[in-house]
Amino acid sequence: MFEQKTRDIWKDMAMRTKFLFLVLLYSSLPIIAKERADIIVAKDGSGDFTTIQAAIDAVPKNNHALKIILIKNGVYVEKQMIKTNFIALVGEDRDSTRIQFYQPYSFDSTYADGRAVINIFANDITLANLTAENTQPEVNIHGFTVHGDSCSRIIIINCNILSNGGDTLALWNRETGMYYHNTLYLKGAVDFLCPRAWCYAENIEFFCTRKTTPLWHDGSKNQDQKFVVKNATFDGATEFRLARNHLDGAFYLLNCVFSEKLLDQPFYRPESSLAPYKWGRRDYFYNCVRPTGNYDWHKDNLNIAPGSPKPEDITPAWTFAGAWDPEATLPSVLPMAFLPKPDDNETGVALAPKLTWVAGRNAKSHQIYFGTNNPPKFAKAVTEPHFTPAKLRPNTVYYWRVDEVTDEKVIEGKVWQFRTL
Repeated sequence: MFEQKTRDIWKDMAMRTKFLFLVLLYSSLPIIAKERADIIVAKDGSGDFTTIQAAIDAVPKNNHALKIILIKNGVYVEKQMIKTNFIALVGEDRDSTRIQFYQPYSFDSTYADGRAVINIFANDITLANLTAENTQPEVNIHGFTVHGDSCSRIIIINCNILSNGGDTLALWNRETGMYYHNTLYLKGAVDFLCPRAWCYAENIEFFCTRKTTPLWHDGSKNQDQKFVVKNATFDGATEFRLARNHLDGAFYLLNCVFSEKLLDQPFYRPESSLAPYKWGRRDYFYNCVRPTGNYDWHKDNLNIAPGSPKPEDITPAWTFAGAWDPEATLPSVLPMAFLPKPDDNETGVALAPKLTWVAGRNAKSHQIYFGTNNPPKFAKAVTEPHFTPAKLRPNTVYYWRVDEVTDEKVIEGKVWQFRTL
């Protein structure tokens, strides 16, 4: 009798323990499933790795599909070397996920050693939602924060890329390089956005640390190579000139705003240039303004550019001559809705538009707010990243917002706007 009771007690305890284990197991599964990332880096040990480089090195060398490495908030004092294709480094928060390193540049250093904080020697790399900074303090030397060589199809979105020195963001594949940047804060000295080959940069906030030029382009390998800067603002700690280039380059600046610190000095060719321009100066502008007074050299002149493109023609697909359309395949790596179409502040929008966006990384559904008032009112919940409103009124400003619904919370989006025909 006593033995039977003892067996029953132990059996009951075993069943309770098994039940508790299953509860704990299954309650933990949604937490794992909530985060859409292949590898998680966390300094506190709660992820797969505690350093970013270890996570990068864990991706197979023959990788052929995008691997998302989510970097939890923290300060990572590391120098990154990316030599494997199809990797996305994604911060948990743009300002609170920081990669920084003291990396003064010496002409004795080699590309293989890594001249920057983040060094890219691979294709199809994405940097998103983070801050990267070269902490060397000098303004009169090169201070690479992101540098790339033999790389193409590089995407950098929603990031702060910071340096006190020159060449902050320098991607340098002269033959086939294609680079897409959107929603960045860039700080640096001379030539701190200085691509070679093809580059499209939109919604960039430039801040100059000394009296130099933020823009530089090398388009000398192909007459079609272009550098497009769209919807950007330019300011600085001191007066600055806008751009220069030692080699052939083609600049297209649209809807840019220059602060009062921009000097009345057009694009120029430095005395240290290596060879004569093969195709002449090619600096094209549309709707670029300096609110305290415009200069004649940045007046509208798209009509003299090859093919006389209209402003609406100048898209990433046009920039890369159809070889790459990053906005058509932009990965869902950010936490919030991103890349609205129509573009934010776009004008001349059709009266029956289809609104689209790139969904947040963990979004299960989307809450749409839409209307002629700001803030707009709730309109509809959808499961796919598109929404078609009823027919709109002509010549009217509409506001809209997309809130991303995840397993854990609702991530409020930015209010966008457009004007109809």
